[in-house]
Amino acid sequence: MGFLGGVTKQSAGRGFLGCITKRATGSDCGANAQGGLGFQPGNTSASDNKGQSGGIQEPPARSVSRDQTYDESGVSIDGRRLTGPNGKSIEISEEAHYLSMFHESMNGFADYRKSGKEVRGEASARKWDVGAFMDDRYIASGLERVPDDIQGMPEEDFEALAGRISDTHMHELITTYVQERDGEIESSGREWYGKGYTDFLGDLSEHLGDPNLASLDTVEGGMFTMILAATSNGQTVQSNLNHAIEWYQSWEESGRTSIMNGKKFLTGGKSHVNINQDLEMVDTIAQRLGGPEELLKLANRMTTIKELREHGIDEIGDVAGDMNMEVPGSYVLGPKLGRFYANLTGNEKELTIDMWHGRLLRQSLGTVAYKGDKVIKQTERILSVMDSNPELFHEEPKPIDLEGVKFSRNEEKHAKEMAAFPKESDSQLHGFTMDELRQSADEIKQRGEPRIDDTLVEWARRSSREYANLDFGSHGKGLSHIKNEKRLAAKTFSDSMTATNDTVNVGLRSLATRAAEKTVEKLHSIGYTGETIASAQAALWTNIKKQWRDMGARNADKATYQASLDLIKARARRKR
Repeated sequence: MGFLGGVTKQSAGRGFLGCITKRATGSDCGANAQGGLGFQPGNTSASDNKGQSGGIQEPPARSVSRDQTYDESGVSIDGRRLTGPNGKSIEISEEAHYLSMFHESMNGFADYRKSGKEVRGEASARKWDVGAFMDDRYIASGLERVPDDIQGMPEEDFEALAGRISDTHMHELITTYVQERDGEIESSGREWYGKGYTDFLGDLSEHLGDPNLASLDTVEGGMFTMILAATSNGQTVQSNLNHAIEWYQSWEESGRTSIMNGKKFLTGGKSHVNINQDLEMVDTIAQRLGGPEELLKLANRMTTIKELREHGIDEIGDVAGDMNMEVPGSYVLGPKLGRFYANLTGNEKELTIDMWHGRLLRQSLGTVAYKGDKVIKQTERILSVMDSNPELFHEEPKPIDLEGVKFSRNEEKHAKEMAAFPKESDSQLHGFTMDELRQSADEIKQRGEPRIDDTLVEWARRSSREYANLDFGSHGKGLSHIKNEKRLAAKTFSDSMTATNDTVNVGLRSLATRAAEKTVEKLHSIGYTGETIASAQAALWTNIKKQWRDMGARNADKATYQASLDLIKARARRKR
């Protein structure tokens, strides 16, 4: 049996992401296990939900209590043996222990980066550098890479792989818990959801002078959380909060989530397009159901793909399939953001799989930066670009002829600067020769993957940076042909080859979910009985960002919503 069949069978009656197994929680999975989440157990029809009185419904409670505290004095790590608050221990696999030793790998990464300095100098680390290093460590362990397409993986192998990944998670979590206990770090991040979020809401409510915002049991608290989830796509925590506050205040005035001052959210960029769509979907579904209160009733209970389709939600992403499959109603935002909303509002059985969790998963698969066959295709493509654009790739300055180029009125004032730009066209090689780039391309194709010290990789970095810094004016139609040729030279290889693999497909989402379930089972077995899928994910999310930040990856911000709000409040005080 292919693993998807096995996973579907295991997940029947408990939604795509499932719940913690009976062995871990002492209760059955399924619709009746959803009580206390703010959902309507065993009731997935919108019509059956309309006769309720009161607010949205009962305040979303935790799926597993996070109010309990632990005596962590005896929590310890002894090699592969992890001991929890109840004195019991588990032993993780050798492979998992090796892969989870990222805290001890900093010197190794420093040595790894030295190998690239001959061609790139003292440039700061990029996320691809970290990802490539993680992949190299994986291969050094003797493990084989796990391909993205695991649809045909036997169920036994699937379970074993999920178990190994959960062992890696366990070592990282217990390490983090011990560091938090000993004061080495301020917080493990496990309170990101639950108390951490409700405390933040209370503080935000006071800051904005909006008392109804303080509770998830109000329309205001629910709608702010939905807007926060909808505007999180591709944003830093700080920008996410800034946008959410702005859009929430607009919603309070207009009753619309997708329009502010007659304009949509933002323009340009895939994440902004997705945000626009999500905000429009919130508007549309709220209107169809009769208002935001009815929308929140749907979002805070379990439903089915069939019902969501009936509400006009045609694309359910990675859960499309069984029309009677139970999913959170928050999937009105799609699976990824819907799970995030569910976690924020108290459903801690769902697993939010964002960019960082995708990287975390791939660190246990050897595919954080690895591109597979794409390497050969893209290397051949960039060589073709070089051959077909000789005026851009030469070792002597050769200006591009601007005769006949028509400038728009808005860029006439830039004409002189723009006209001077092509005279710098020798920078296309960035100090390398065509022979050096061709030799590097051959090495990459033969090896099957790029490395940090490849000449062609560094050329792509420099070329991409130059392109990003070019100023063609706000209406550069007259120079579009030059810009497009620069894009070919600067972006084709760099974007596809020197970026990390941050997304996961259906099969890998199933794998991440099963690993999360196994992780919580193991946490419970050694005494961390209050931990949930969401609390474990939050701690892992906090930890991997710290690791990448320590290694120099610039996009690993360390903000939380509370810290971001504190910054907003500090700025407001300075303006007074």
